[in-house]
Amino acid sequence: YELSDTTLFLPDAPPAQTLRQLADALLDLLLSEDGICANRVCCAEAEAHPEAADVFFKEGPEYVTAMLTQYLQDQVARGQLAIPNPRHAAIQFLYMVKGETHMRALLGQAPWEQQELADYLDSCVGVFLKAYAPGGITA
Repeated sequence: YELSDTTLFLPDAPPAQTLRQLADALLDLLLSEDGICANRVCCAEAEAHPEAADVFFKEGPEYVTAMLTQYLQDQVARGQLAIPNPRHAAIQFLYMVKGETHMRALLGQAPWEQQELADYLDSCVGVFLKAYAPGGITA
């Protein structure tokens, strides 16, 4: 599994489409058997092997956050979004998407039904875009 900025972050695609595709790709990765196993191992061994935890963080969460941050900065420059701190917005979106579904998978709990998950991801995109629409809500 790999998240690529060249396939996910198409500059001319509407932000709603891009963010929804990212949400799907991110959860496909995080909820995969390999994704869950890697997360469990890295968290369990982080104290004993901090160098492995550093690599995992840099190549996983930090990498995806940087890609999304750049995309959001580009969308701000194009006038599509109004985001005062794109890095914070990227983190907000990614962890909103990750949500309960990832914790359920880590703990071996029953996954959400596909329709519930699809509705949830649509809601994440909607909430994010309402918060950062040009002329939208300001904090």
